Amino acid sequence: MRSKRFKSANDFWREVETLPHATEGECFKLYMHIAFQIVDEMYQECLAYDGWTNHGEYTIQFGDEYALAEPGKHYFSGRYIAEPDKDNFPKTHQFFENFSDEFSNPVIQKLEAGAQIIVHNHGPAIPYTYNMSLNYPKGVKFAFYPQGLIPYTAGDIYKLFVAEDHAVRNDSDTDRYHIVFRASKRVYFKEGYKLRRGESGFLGTGNHINKFGTAKGKVRII
Repeated sequence: MRSKRFKSANDFWREVETLPHATEGECFKLYMHIAFQIVDEMYQECLAYDGWTNHGEYTIQFGDEYALAEPGKHYFSGRYIAEPDKDNFPKTHQFFENFSDEFSNPVIQKLEAGAQIIVHNHGPAIPYTYNMSLNYPKGVKFAFYPQGLIPYTAGDIYKLFVAEDHAVRNDSDTDRYHIVFRASKRVYFKEGYKLRRGESGFLGTGNHINKFGTAKGKVRII
């Protein structure tokens, strides 16, 4: 859902630049690091895949810093998704099979060079999600307010408390690939969280994005 604190993407990034960028805090923390060989096999599967689903589009209301589109026109987000099925992503599929007691609902996300994910939060329905970096080109920024920039390297899995405002910019010349997933229901319940039925959507995003659906509503990028 859209941020109540920030009226635009620029507002968010101006605030983030003033933060101390703590590596552990209330918004994110490193959960584990995956060995390079395993991560590179998953990354190569992404490079070979050509069946990506567009993750939706936004409507530009007041223009934006990248001159992506004229105000009132549609802007395709440059964000694509894929389900890591056994046929197209055998190594990735096997990884999540190995961790099926701990992780669930993996979705691979591709963010094109020059694209961005606008400032948003996922509401309170899901307590946290996981986000694994398959590559992290120089120029990519992933930040949470009020903690700051996530110091990602390829292979990092961060636990993200997605009720807080966050955004991503890919100011590089290379597409970025991450995998977003949840803890298993068993893990959430063991930790004392009660998931609210019918409100989680895709990774708990509520009214923002549905699984393999489109972005809803209008956003302001200035």
